[in-house]
Amino acid sequence: MHKNIIIWVALTLMIRFVTTFVPTAPASAAETNARLASRATICKGQSIPSGYVITSETRTSRCPSISIEDNAWVIETPGSREVVCKGSPIPSGYVITEERRQYRCPSISIEDNAWLIKRL
Repeated sequence: MHKNIIIWVALTLMIRFVTTFVPTAPASAAETNARLASRATICKGQSIPSGYVITSETRTSRCPSISIEDNAWVIETPGSREVVCKGSPIPSGYVITEERRQYRCPSISIEDNAWLIKRL
């Protein structure tokens, strides 16, 4: 009887872990675009909608994570000049004008981890 209770508790915890940390399929880009305002937070691994840039990383309980690392991106529609994290998509009509260091962007060293972009 005691063994059955332990097995039941273990299975319950495993099911809760899987349903909490396994992401659901992301919405299509068109659906995501329709829901977003000029600034939003999306889970890392989701597609960045067309016209948006990554301006920082953050942590949110709404996205799956099994560590203490940041698990989400803050995305925005860029203004005429915008600092974006390296690796961010650059929208049509914008160019990278310089590299810089940005504390809100991911980094594994002291090197520049962001770009300044400018609308043409």
